[in-house]
Amino acid sequence: MAALNKEMVNTLLGPIYTCHREGNPCLVFLSGAGFFSTADNFANIIDKLPDSIGILTIDAPNSGYSPVSNQANVGLRDWVNAILMIFEHFKFQSYLLCVHSIGGFAALHIINQSSKACLGFIGLEPTTAMIYRAGFSSDLYPQLALRRQKLKTAADRLNYLKDLSRSHFSSQQFKQLWRGYDYCQRRLNDVQSLPDFKIRLALGEEDFKTVISEKVPSIVFSESFREKEYLESEYLNKHTQTKLILCGQHHYLHWSETNSILEKAEQLLSNHEKL
Repeated sequence: MAALNKEMVNTLLGPIYTCHREGNPCLVFLSGAGFFSTADNFANIIDKLPDSIGILTIDAPNSGYSPVSNQANVGLRDWVNAILMIFEHFKFQSYLLCVHSIGGFAALHIINQSSKACLGFIGLEPTTAMIYRAGFSSDLYPQLALRRQKLKTAADRLNYLKDLSRSHFSSQQFKQLWRGYDYCQRRLNDVQSLPDFKIRLALGEEDFKTVISEKVPSIVFSESFREKEYLESEYLNKHTQTKLILCGQHHYLHWSETNSILEKAEQLLSNHEKL
């Protein structure tokens, strides 16, 4: 894996685990909900980036190697403010966001609030307000219903993710990915049954009012059956570089569509030369 400096950065939410490599512009990675550490989750992209590009990965509370903490009274604004504190801790002037799933909501707010120049947004099936309000219901898409029918138990879902990651990761990347997953899960097993303990922050209607800035190019990767959802979503604008790319047959597109993501990242990072 690329040589990254590991650091717990103090924020208003407490210490947050990051991996960082100096460089400007900086490619910032955010994962969705889950136990994976972000650096491990995006390893097959990170390992192929040029040495001149800065890298920053951030583990949300109760994910990866960030500390365990009760998120019962934590909202999206708190998480965004913590990320902005991390941005200020590291000395880059411009950045490109590459985010998966529910990390998309935080990304939209970061773009609007950060004083640093955003070169672009790459969303890997970022969660839309539409599907979140629907409770991620399988009724929205027959394809989702069929997938969930095959993955009824926690063991089914775990084996599915292991097989999927094994088919796209190197042996070393695969071991590191699941080492971090197991470490996170073991720690949460001790607390998640406690009364009033919440693993994830809550989202409200106010969080869904932010849309991608018209000044920021946005590239969204999605499975083809979600095309209409994204064309009408908060993630696409009329910027000349904005594009919806339909590909893949699963939600973890950053595991399988590495080369295409790297190609688009290179194009957006070149916007740095125009600043």
